[in-house]
Amino acid sequence: MIVDTGRRAIAEFLRQHFTQMDLGSGSNITNPAQIALDNPIITTKQSITPILHADTGYTVEFTADFTGSTLQGSTLSEIGIFGAGTISWDTETRIIEKLLIREVIDALGPFSSTDTITISIIIEVI
Repeated sequence: MIVDTGRRAIAEFLRQHFTQMDLGSGSNITNPAQIALDNPIITTKQSITPILHADTGYTVEFTADFTGSTLQGSTLSEIGIFGAGTISWDTETRIIEKLLIREVIDALGPFSSTDTITISIIIEVI
């Protein structure tokens, strides 16, 4: 069992280090070894500021707004949260620009240049 202080530490780690969201049009099942979206539809991952919910301290919300000019003509069916930058652990520094979570959804779109979409993913450490 992970104790409350450990759950909060893991949630805080996710909030600090996984700060990019990407969208794609892939639709197959996520492979546990997967490190990228199947078919990204935006050219640069969007930076986000995840929120650690104070009421529990174990829930992290990842939210981003995407404009139609970024998604124009695309159909969205996969969402990914990615690490950004590096972390130091003991005596090693590691790059963590890897996929944390990939969600496949029912297709949305195609989008016009005037559309805006807000995507939120909530992760609870249990």
